[in-house]
This record gives sequence, C-alpha cells and structure tokens, in this order.
Amino acid sequence: MPYKDPIKAKENAAKRYQRDRKKRDAANKQWIKDHPKEFRAIQKRYEATEKGKIAVKKKERKYKKTDKHKLRIRRSHLKQTYKLTLEQYDEMLEKQGGVCAICGKAEVMVHQNGSVKRLAVDHNHDTGQIRGLLCARCNAALGQFGDNIEHLRSAINYLTTYIRPA
Repeated sequence: MPYKDPIKAKENAAKRYQRDRKKRDAANKQWIKDHPKEFRAIQKRYEATEKGKIAVKKKERKYKKTDKHKLRIRRSHLKQTYKLTLEQYDEMLEKQGGVCAICGKAEVMVHQNGSVKRLAVDHNHDTGQIRGLLCARCNAALGQFGDNIEHLRSAINYLTTYIRPA
C-alpha cells in the first residue's frame, strides 16, 4: 500500500534504490562484458554529445594529473628523444652519484609546481651520442657555447685573465 505521506514515500524510494544498486551495477557490468561492441557504440554516441565531450575532457584532465600518466610521458620522451629507457637514465644517474657531470652539484632548479627538476640528458646534437646528465645551468651554458670547444677555451682564458688574487 503506498504511503500517504510524500516525505516517507520519498525516503522509502531512496532506500529501495540504494538496496538494489549493487544488483543493477553487477548486471550492467556483465552486460558490458557480454556486449563490448554495442557498449562502445553507445559510448561513442554519448561522447559526440556536448555533455559527453565535457565528460571526456574532465576524465582526460583527471588522468593527466596521475603519476601513471606522468611516468608514461617521461618514458616516451626519453625513448623518442634520446633512444634511452628510464632504467638506463636511472643507471646513469646512479653512476654519477645523482649530481651533474660538470659541476658535481645536485639540480637546484625547480618547476612551477615547486618540484626539483631532473638532470638533463646531455647529447651530441650531430651524432645523438649521450654524454651524461647535467644540471640546468651547465646544460644551458654548453648550449650557449654551441658545444664549441674553442669558444669554451676562449671563455676560460678570458676568466683566468681577470681573476683577482685572493
């Protein structure tokens, strides 16, 4: 017999909904498992709607904040740019003692989010040969000199000419 009191009727409906929810969820998951093509077609139709596009973007933004995504991007960058695996990078970092190959200091530059940057992979731009890992300052300095040894020697001579005795 239906409730005469609308508030009690609403509360009772909410209880029934929660009680049956697990059953419905299990049935939905099973249907998706049994009908993958139909489910994907429904999903594509939804994603084509304005509401679906917003949901997809929200899901993508959420995923991009995960450590799993950041690690995937890092692995991909190292592989595509330097033909280097993350394990090889870590091995190089360990061999160098976690410090820059030139100045022997740990990286001090930070990202906008406050995390310390990783050492940069130094490589020969002509041959692609990897030379070592450098801090941002040393990497930028080499880049400014264009990896030109003669320019670096001239800079050293210039600096030694103007060194004040202590």
